[in-house]
Amino acid sequence: YTVVVDAVVTDNRNRVLSDLEKDDFQLFEDGVQQEIDSVRFVQGEAPSEEAVGAAAAAASGPSSRNLIVFLLDYATTEFTNQKLVREGASRYVSESLRPNDYVAIFSLGAGFRFLRDFTNDREALLAALGGVDAPGPSLASAPAAASPAGTASGEVQPITVAGAAPGDFAAAGQAAQAQGSAQADLMLAQRIEQAYYTMVSFVQKREAHSVLGAIQAISQVVGEVPGRKTLVLFSQGFVIGPHMEPELEKTVSMANKANVAIYGVDSQGLATRELSGALVPQGELASISSNTGADRIKATGGESLFDRARQVGSDLRDSTLRYVSTATGGFAIRNSNDLFESLQKVDEDLRAYYLISYRPSNLEFDGQFREIQVEVQRKRAKVRSRAGYIAVPPGMDSLSGEEFRLVRGIASGEVEQDLPVFLRLDRFRGESGPEVLITLELNGSDLGFGPNQQDPGRRTAELSTIGLIRDLEGRVVHRFGAPVSLNATPEEEEALAGVSVRFGNTLAVNPGTYAVEAIVRDAVSGSAGRAEQALRVPEPPSGLAASSIVLGKDVEAAQDQDERLVVEGARLIPSARREFRPSDRLVYYFEVYPPQARPSRPYRVEVNVSKVGASEPLRLPPYEISGPRLASARYLDLSSLTPGRYILEARVVDASDGSETRTRTSFALLP
Repeated sequence: YTVVVDAVVTDNRNRVLSDLEKDDFQLFEDGVQQEIDSVRFVQGEAPSEEAVGAAAAAASGPSSRNLIVFLLDYATTEFTNQKLVREGASRYVSESLRPNDYVAIFSLGAGFRFLRDFTNDREALLAALGGVDAPGPSLASAPAAASPAGTASGEVQPITVAGAAPGDFAAAGQAAQAQGSAQADLMLAQRIEQAYYTMVSFVQKREAHSVLGAIQAISQVVGEVPGRKTLVLFSQGFVIGPHMEPELEKTVSMANKANVAIYGVDSQGLATRELSGALVPQGELASISSNTGADRIKATGGESLFDRARQVGSDLRDSTLRYVSTATGGFAIRNSNDLFESLQKVDEDLRAYYLISYRPSNLEFDGQFREIQVEVQRKRAKVRSRAGYIAVPPGMDSLSGEEFRLVRGIASGEVEQDLPVFLRLDRFRGESGPEVLITLELNGSDLGFGPNQQDPGRRTAELSTIGLIRDLEGRVVHRFGAPVSLNATPEEEEALAGVSVRFGNTLAVNPGTYAVEAIVRDAVSGSAGRAEQALRVPEPPSGLAASSIVLGKDVEAAQDQDERLVVEGARLIPSARREFRPSDRLVYYFEVYPPQARPSRPYRVEVNVSKVGASEPLRLPPYEISGPRLASARYLDLSSLTPGRYILEARVVDASDGSETRTRTSFALLP
């Protein structure tokens, strides 16, 4: 495979050097010099397919556009500073946009949404920047502190623990790689928005304001377009807690593989230091001064090392912003009230850079980070390029190195599968297309609990869940799962040993045939388990249709009556294992989709329960469903049935025209 690296080369006066040849460059991967295939200087235009080398071009296709993304992080930017961002970005569009520049604008605030798809239309971009996005749950005015380790929950959250108060569940995973050419009219923004909402996790929302999820989504989609892409991130910075470090690593790797250079622009403008008359220093380093001692060389024209040392612990947000910028070949801009002038520095980078392609000598996909270092044989020349990449196969870019090694270890047998994991996939019809409800189930007795560092009276179980949906060619088109923390008292831990713990996700999945794999690893005990199923998502029929049948034995009160799995104020807790006992009351749920939206006429439902191998089914009394939302849920008494394998089938009939549809599922009745 071919690795493409973009590099900006300047002299000691920060002027771009444009006369370098292939022999002037040296490139090292993990300290080992690599043979460079091609070097091309790109100036004022996006690269052609020759610029990225034959292998990269064949994979990605041609491009003649320069892609620029403005990501307005209004979740961290104080309201008074948002005007500063809009003015700087608007002036850049008005004065610096060139004919081959295509700009897309996204905002993070109350949610993630695109304000404008990629376009060269100045008026359209200015109109998008002129809007005001009300800030969401912002931490802009809160102290910059990371969440304590062991207290943050992952995206895949427990939806029920039998006998305990259940939690809620939310969607996560990796975005589908949409069919067709990525360059066609550059209609990428909707795919980026969809990617964000299917991949962002609760941990990201809590600890990093979803910025990492937004960068991942943008990188995932624009990575299909060859050449260097520019992401300008306007943000006041964000904090990465302990649970988020692997996610940060994965975000940088995805941006680097997509050749996305990130430029972090501090949206708070010029920041002045707070002065204090307190006699007692504020911290351990507060007494350090650039003027201490007669022999100290005073700093001139900026901050000295000692000045920076005084800020240790007070610039966590700024540090993360700088890191994602420098690690992807960009740079961070701070302490400036003229954001347009700052963007001019970014503009210089995207107008003049070198594209370097090479084939790595180390072709092993081991999930390790490969450090890239580009050097130029020119005196006083400075090179800025991306730091490296994580060595994972194509299609696995959404995994961190640790996650990939776990997936590989499970597949090769190096990691023992001693943790029972149960997986269930149920198909539904969403507002914009097919959706799949994914349910994972574990035995509570298999969870390993260890000491809770923050609360000695509680114990903590740490789980990592990795879900992959692959297409027929083996490419990962969806990714779901995240770290999960379960905190329990000794009494609750004992109660968990006799029940099941379930996790849920809902993903939008395009019609097609897929293989679904779910891996769970217990960080405390080291146990790991895997479950897999085939998934076929058909094209939605034009006539009467029904969803999958979801089974469970537990329900909980629900506030939202329009939520899936909710009927008459009760929400079904789905079971992945599908094993019941005669004393259980089985609950089934399914939805009916008529040809017309929101019909008023009723539909007749007939439910049969057949034991595998038996001749006559058990026929339940028929009933009718009607209303704007056609969902059916009933209890089923199992006490009269004998142990064995059963098929539950529902037949839905439209009495007005005689049309019908059927849906079925299976379950086991234990002694």
